[in-house]
Amino acid sequence: MISVLFFALSLAQPRQSRGLPEEHLQAPREAGSSKGPLYLGTGISLAWRSSPGFRCETRQTEENPTVPDSRSHRGPHPEDAELFAPTEWEKLRQATYDLSWLLTRGYVNPSALTLVGNRYRLTARQRLAVERSACGDRELIARRARRLDPSAVKGCRILIDGYNVLTTVEAALGKGVLLLARDSTYRDMASMHGHYRKVAETVPALELIGKTLEQLEVPEAVWFLDRPVSNSGRLQALIKSVAESHGWVWEVELVNSPDPILMEASEPVATADSVVLDYCGNWLNLGRLTVERFIPEASVIDLACPPDPFPDQGNHP
Repeated sequence: MISVLFFALSLAQPRQSRGLPEEHLQAPREAGSSKGPLYLGTGISLAWRSSPGFRCETRQTEENPTVPDSRSHRGPHPEDAELFAPTEWEKLRQATYDLSWLLTRGYVNPSALTLVGNRYRLTARQRLAVERSACGDRELIARRARRLDPSAVKGCRILIDGYNVLTTVEAALGKGVLLLARDSTYRDMASMHGHYRKVAETVPALELIGKTLEQLEVPEAVWFLDRPVSNSGRLQALIKSVAESHGWVWEVELVNSPDPILMEASEPVATADSVVLDYCGNWLNLGRLTVERFIPEASVIDLACPPDPFPDQGNHP
């Protein structure tokens, strides 16, 4: 039995460590500063990530992607009430902790996730939740070091990872499952498959995001949307319309992939995309801030997997 376990771990073990270099573990850059390194980690090609249609966090689902999307709400999956019932939380937390432990020691997905998922007999959707919530210790430290206190963005222009932030707030309004991940972000379980559909929560979500930026005294924001995702043009027009009706100074850009733009940006970035967080400069936890301020009834499952070896010293999300 022990030999089988070590064999499984050996399959997940990479040839080289995937940890961040020491120079990346730095204090937050001053909002708007362009100083500081951009880490291009092992096995990551920025040129590949900037190719048309690439997204760092691929939205996955157990649904048949060929079936037309007729949803009118960004609500929970039909099986979520069972898969994410309170009786499942401790198992999911422990699985997130175990996966984070493996990632810290250089093991990689999907092998590490398969090992953990099999141990706890997780379904595909539960495994996705664990994967989205886990991260290694070095990534955790680096992300926290560059996370901005909400007061730090006063007077700054913010760059927003459009679909990433919007779908999280939509899911919160639609009573969909939100995950409190180890890095303090909220991540949703929504699935896009290269197609975005406006739902009943879209306009209210945009308005709440705008109100949050107003409270933070952010004078200007630039939204980045994936051009290859269908209906991005319609969403662009909708965002501009909402901004105009409230007097908000928002730009909306359609680009092949927002990720390399956000990773290289000198201005604060609003996202919960794990790969972008590993390579960007300072970032704002905008999705979580919006949900906590305006949607207290949101269905949030804490998978932050204590014990935390690096307690968060700040009191901001």
